[in-house]
Amino acid sequence: MRKFLPLITIAAVLAGLLPIAGWVAGSFWFADLFNHFQVQYAWFLALCLLPLLIAKQWKSAALAGALLLVPLVQLAPWFVGATEIAGGTGSIRLCSFNVLASNGRFADTIAWVRESSPDAVFFTEVNDNWSDELKALEDEYPHWINEGPDFAFFSKLPILSRSADRVSSHSYPILRVRLETAGGPVTYIAGHPLPPVTEHWARSMDIFMAETAKYVEAEPGRVVVAGDFNSSRWSFKSQPLVKAGLIEAAKGRSPGPTWKRLNPIFGIPIDRMLYRGAGFGCRSFEIGPDLGSDHRPVTGVFIW
Repeated sequence: MRKFLPLITIAAVLAGLLPIAGWVAGSFWFADLFNHFQVQYAWFLALCLLPLLIAKQWKSAALAGALLLVPLVQLAPWFVGATEIAGGTGSIRLCSFNVLASNGRFADTIAWVRESSPDAVFFTEVNDNWSDELKALEDEYPHWINEGPDFAFFSKLPILSRSADRVSSHSYPILRVRLETAGGPVTYIAGHPLPPVTEHWARSMDIFMAETAKYVEAEPGRVVVAGDFNSSRWSFKSQPLVKAGLIEAAKGRSPGPTWKRLNPIFGIPIDRMLYRGAGFGCRSFEIGPDLGSDHRPVTGVFIW
């Protein structure tokens, strides 16, 4: 094994530089792409560290251990829960799911919605086929927006107001729906920007995030923001959401990736739910089953 130790040290250094690049230079769109894989960095560096410790290569082990601290510092806050809310009479169960336009498992998706029974559910990547198939939910969800393209929304709760504003040069839709509940209104904001894998797409995402943050800040009451954001909680692209006072529903739960969930190399948590509001908290956040998409549905239960 000793002959491989120099290669292990080199691999640790190369892997360790990626989260550092994302941390230091994440305001540059390409470097920010490295920020999404903190879990993978931590596991890889831990696996590098182990044989170095066994072989008593103390200098190399110290270097690998120091590099391991970078992703661990990024990960640690997500294992600490948000402030607990006791909750009173108010509760709402919300879902978000990128169905994947080419996915044909319509019946499985509809069955899952009926079984999990959210108060409202947002679908994205909805094409004509999905729009037609999702009409099967209209009896259980009498308040709906299913006019395509791009998204559909179904609610058991009355819709007090609604808007779908398109932002950036790619006309990303941002859906804003104010729902009537027994404990007062809750605003659900949802969207799906393109992945920031080019400079132009990255700039469009910046606009999307900034506009979403403005909508949140304009809401005086309880707000939930959800969707496939094509960016993780560690991304610089998420900073406008943080500055708007939003809290990740996954905070303290860290349930793992939602995109390519079974792929240990590329799986990352980009389907997200966040919330804000006085006396407003998250009771639970769950990742749903495989329904044929490359994404998993996410569900949050919010209380006040």
